[in-house]
Amino acid sequence: MAVENAYPWGAGFQMRLLALLAQEPKNMFDLIEPQYFTGNPIYVEIARVLKGVYAKVSKGTQISRHSLIELLRASVGKDDAWPVYKETVKRLYKIPLSDKEILFTQAREFAKEARYRNALELGEKYVTGRQYDKVHQLLDETRAAVNGAGAEAVKWSLLPHPRDFPFKEIEWTIDTILPTDAVIVLSGVEGVGKTLQALSWARAITEGTEFLGYQAWPRKVLYNGIDMSRTNLGNYLRMMRWDPDDDFRFISQWTGEGFTPSMLDDPAGVAWLCKYAKKYKPVMFFDTVRDYFSGEENSSTDWKPIADAARELRSLGATPVLLAHPDKSGKFTVRGSHLIAQKADIPYIVRKERWKDRELCVLQCPSKNRVGSTAFTLAMEMQFIPMPNDTPYFRFRERPDWKPGKMSNREGELDSVVAYVEEHPDCAQKQIEDALHMGGRKVKELVAAGEEEGRLHREKGPGKTWLWSTADDARGKVVDFDALDIPASGT
Repeated sequence: MAVENAYPWGAGFQMRLLALLAQEPKNMFDLIEPQYFTGNPIYVEIARVLKGVYAKVSKGTQISRHSLIELLRASVGKDDAWPVYKETVKRLYKIPLSDKEILFTQAREFAKEARYRNALELGEKYVTGRQYDKVHQLLDETRAAVNGAGAEAVKWSLLPHPRDFPFKEIEWTIDTILPTDAVIVLSGVEGVGKTLQALSWARAITEGTEFLGYQAWPRKVLYNGIDMSRTNLGNYLRMMRWDPDDDFRFISQWTGEGFTPSMLDDPAGVAWLCKYAKKYKPVMFFDTVRDYFSGEENSSTDWKPIADAARELRSLGATPVLLAHPDKSGKFTVRGSHLIAQKADIPYIVRKERWKDRELCVLQCPSKNRVGSTAFTLAMEMQFIPMPNDTPYFRFRERPDWKPGKMSNREGELDSVVAYVEEHPDCAQKQIEDALHMGGRKVKELVAAGEEEGRLHREKGPGKTWLWSTADDARGKVVDFDALDIPASGT
């Protein structure tokens, strides 16, 4: 029987399927079987060898043309058809696969038809032998295999493996400060300069310039400032001497019907934001994030949809930057529940500090950071330069000679301890010492200070051990001592 007449899928189509099996084994391995290429023993043998190789190696590893030729040579030996084998393999690797998605769809149909044809041929033998139960069993098995073929297959081999995803360097939107694939929290008390900093980042990003020497790469920016008045926005832009280009967009309560702020605890609002995230992959600022949900501020349950929405936007290519207020003590990143800070990739703290009779704005990254260095600190001075008969000119100016005072160092160390305890509740002092590489005396002083300030809470553990948690985690919690794997002695 001629190849062209074996199926409605001709020789050219089958050749492209072989090329797809050779070049895209991950998608084709569990879909195509050698016996499907009825009518052409050369295609059958090439498919058999390919399946044999990819059964032993990662499906993300593509076998080379030269390797396939050598494997076929070992398989068929001095077969008279060897020149045809060799020429067929060369053609396989020259076929462009620009229409892969269409081919995958057709391959699934090809596989279904092949499976049913094979089942009918075998079923006819069962009927002849009056083995009717086997006919029903065969058809049920074929139906299950067909429905599980291709993208819908439930097979262990189709699950992702780390080798399928090569190591990827961190991609930055603003070098060292703002990773592209991340959820960022920018927290600070009222008047510390969060909004001016966020707008300065937005300007550097849309213009593809620098922020205080840190290179920014061009992207679109959607700034959600639900409570920022028209006048305030205008004043900010005039002070910055910034006329935003078309890559900057702003949404507030006054920006018109159809473009009102999308709440992050409203599925419809999140869906609207996701459309823009998927299409344009912008940096999305939310100033402030507390204004974007109506739930209880102290409830981690009410905060969870906000964290989920931010991570969904990130998964679609956007970079959510959530501006927040810390608690009244200024010690915790986000007021109320700390779920957002826990789920953020980088929770930044912005604080004011007096230095050489100047008021500085200090941007710090605490120890809990899933992206880059934990030691990042940027000291800036917010300068409002008077201009004759005009709005003052605003700029940030870096103060690289700034050195944190003794109290700043201590606060930073305490922040590190609290962040670790927040991530590892019910931990012993020895665990904190080992994780943060601090001496026992220093950690003892820091946890005592944290307890005095109401940030940390301790409970009696086994032996002489104290177990530390954050004050919020400690409320209403019962500790299971038997489940803990910690030393039985020590402070």
